[in-house]
Amino acid sequence: MFRSFIYSGLMKSVGQKTIKKGIKHIKVDKKSGIELLSKQVKSDYFGIMIMGIPLIIIGCVFLLIFIMSLFYGGSCDYRIIILVFVFSFLTLFGLSLVYIGIRNSKIERNFIIKKHPEIIPLVKDLYTNTIFENHNIIVSRKAIAPKLHLIGAVSRMDVYHIDIGEMSAVLKTKKRKVYILYSNSKNECRKILKEYCPNASIRII
Repeated sequence: MFRSFIYSGLMKSVGQKTIKKGIKHIKVDKKSGIELLSKQVKSDYFGIMIMGIPLIIIGCVFLLIFIMSLFYGGSCDYRIIILVFVFSFLTLFGLSLVYIGIRNSKIERNFIIKKHPEIIPLVKDLYTNTIFENHNIIVSRKAIAPKLHLIGAVSRMDVYHIDIGEMSAVLKTKKRKVYILYSNSKNECRKILKEYCPNASIRII
């Protein structure tokens, strides 16, 4: 549940590293895009982890206060019992966010990449066979992705439908939906996406 709600390991050295992905190993080259993907994923999930920490602190403090009042207050008020359950849930929710943030901050353990392992070769292709790039989109011979969210990389030929709304477009494949922001007009966005996703039907909404 939390995984579907929430959207990478930071490579400290320059050059190449090897990180585990299941049985295989991914060779990380700065020019391949994997290092950039790793930094983006870590940044995304670091924010999720940070969100969980104050929830844990607030939940624990108030939970302790209400438990102490139950034991030493001399009365068992149902409202206090309800508040104990509420702040217990808040603490557990905070712990869940921290766990999700830590676990998914490395690309070899990220649940999205595990579910869609094709992301890795697509991201590599984006930075080795680039054919188009602007502030929001990067396109290669095989792939298209939001430039600031490379984990959304999909095969260009697999995109079968695109909805273009206000400031964002939704690319649909059989496996995924990917959101791409754009800063130009809807018609300009349509022109770009139609050129690089030739199998897609496009609807402006």
